[in-house]
Amino acid sequence: RAHPIFGDTMCLRASRRIVKGEECTVAPDYHAGWCLDPHSEAGYYESMRCCPSRVAYERDADESNLGRVRVKAHKHWRALYLDNVEQGLSYVDARTNAIVPHVLGFQYIRAMARATRECVTSRRWRGATTRVVAVGLGTGALPLYVKRCLKVPRSTRMDVVVVEQSRAVIDACQALRVPMRIARLGEQLTRHTSIMDVVCADIVDFFSTPRSPSVSSPHVILLD
Repeated sequence: RAHPIFGDTMCLRASRRIVKGEECTVAPDYHAGWCLDPHSEAGYYESMRCCPSRVAYERDADESNLGRVRVKAHKHWRALYLDNVEQGLSYVDARTNAIVPHVLGFQYIRAMARATRECVTSRRWRGATTRVVAVGLGTGALPLYVKRCLKVPRSTRMDVVVVEQSRAVIDACQALRVPMRIARLGEQLTRHTSIMDVVCADIVDFFSTPRSPSVSSPHVILLD
C-alpha cells in the first residue's frame, strides 16, 4: 500500500493476537525483490549473495571510537563499514565506476529524501535557496542525492554542506570518487552547481564557529 513517507510498502496482517512487547520479524523477499528493483537493498543483498566481495578501501579511523574504516565492493554496490557495522551504501556505474547519485539503497534513506523533498516543496521560508546541513557523510549517498537529484521546484537552489568528524571516512568517499569539495572549518563556503561541500569537524564545533551565511541558518538538517 502507499505510505505517505515510505511510498509503496508491504504490510503484514497478523493471523493471531500479538502480545505487548512481542518482537515480530519477517524475512525480506530478496530472491524476487531484487528483480523488481535492483537499485534497492534487495539488489544489494542479491549482489552480496552472488558476487564475491573485495575490499576497495581500508584504514584505521582517526577517531578511536570508530574502529577500522572499510569499503567492501559487491558488484556495483559499495558498502561502508566502521569495524563490522554497516554504515551506508552507494551504487557505481559499471562502465565509468563513478557513483550514481540517484540510487538510494536503503528504505530509511529514501524516506529521509522524501521528507526533505516535502519540506522543500512546502517551503515556509522566503527566498529561492534551500540550505541543507548533513551530519555525517557515510558513503555520501543521501547528501549527493539531495544536491543533484531531489525533485524540487526549478527556482530552488540546494546548498548542501556535510559535516563529518572522521577524515578517514572522507578519504574513503574520495577513494569512491564521490563528487565533493573539502572545506576547512570556518571557511567561507562557495556555492557550486553540482558539488557539495564537506567540512571535517564535529557538528558542535561547526555550529559554534562563525561561518558562511549559506549555512548559518539551515532550513533542513539531515541526521543519518
